[in-house]
Amino acid sequence: SQNKKLIDFLTRPDVLNQLLDLILQEPDASLDDKTRYKLPNIASEIITCDVKQINEKLSNDPMMLDKLYNFLDVREETPLNPLLTSFFSKVFAVFITRRSEQDYFAYQFTCFQVLNYMKPKPNFPGPLLQHIH
Repeated sequence: SQNKKLIDFLTRPDVLNQLLDLILQEPDASLDDKTRYKLPNIASEIITCDVKQINEKLSNDPMMLDKLYNFLDVREETPLNPLLTSFFSKVFAVFITRRSEQDYFAYQFTCFQVLNYMKPKPNFPGPLLQHIH
C-alpha cells in the first residue's frame, strides 16, 4: 500500500530534480565522508525503489534524462566519482531491467522511453564505455 501523498510529492519535477542532483553532483568536500554521501545514498534508494510513478516520470521527461546522460558526458581524462557512478548505474538499471514482479506494460513503457531517448544521441554508448576501465 503506497502513500499517495508521498508519491505525489516525490514525483513533483522539482523534487525529482533535487534527487537527481544529489546522486549526480559531487557533495560538499568540507563534510566528513559519512555525512557527505548520506543524502546521495538516500536519494538513490528513493529513485530506485521501483515505484511505477517515479520510473514513468523520470523516463518520460527529456530534461531529467538529459541530466542523467550528462553525468557521463565528461572528458575522458576526468574520472567519475565511483560512488556517484554506482548511484547513476542503479538508476539506469531500474529503467532497463525487468523484474519478475513488474507489470510488463510498465516495463516496456519505461524501457522504451529511455531507449528512444538514447538512440539519437551521438556516439552512444561511447560516453558510457569511455569510463569503463
